[in-house]
Amino acid sequence: MNKVYSLKYCPVTGGLIAVSELARRVIKKTCRRLTHILLAGIPAICLCYSQISLAGIVRSDIAYQIYRDFAENKGLFVPGANDIPVYDKDGKLVGRLGKAPMADFSSVSSNGVATLVSPQYIVSVKHNGGYRSVSFGNGKNTYSLVDRNNHPSIDFHAPRLNKLVTEVIPSAVTSEGTKANAYKYTERYTAFYRVGSEVA
Repeated sequence: MNKVYSLKYCPVTGGLIAVSELARRVIKKTCRRLTHILLAGIPAICLCYSQISLAGIVRSDIAYQIYRDFAENKGLFVPGANDIPVYDKDGKLVGRLGKAPMADFSSVSSNGVATLVSPQYIVSVKHNGGYRSVSFGNGKNTYSLVDRNNHPSIDFHAPRLNKLVTEVIPSAVTSEGTKANAYKYTERYTAFYRVGSEVA
């Protein structure tokens, strides 16, 4: 058995793979067999790791419902609220959200993958291409993506929806994020509130 390997460029994967130095090319039969193995193996791996990949990072001493209320603007976390107390499971004060008023997250899709920025446009990351529709608010209306509008060089896209969204107000968009190091100005940007998910 040959134990000497070399790295060869693979146009399918766009990278280098280790192959025996005796190999010259891949014949169709081998390629088909490899494709069948990969097609059967990849979904199995994805199913095994699906729970891990969708996991969030939360503190164990704070009730998970607090995180849900924050993301859904429920309970104490109504838009515009200031100095919101956060308690642990034992009822002790852990801290306060007092550096900025509570943000309105109603423009975030129900599954957390995109944000409405115009009545017919959402924004998200380009690598998150697995979703084909979004819903907002109570989730009774579903909006299909018509065009993904992927940016050619950065991880960003602004998909157009098949109809106008009427149940929520789009988020206000500023040009501040396009300025270099704008958010490092801590006197102006005292806190960042984020909501969303990473579902690919």
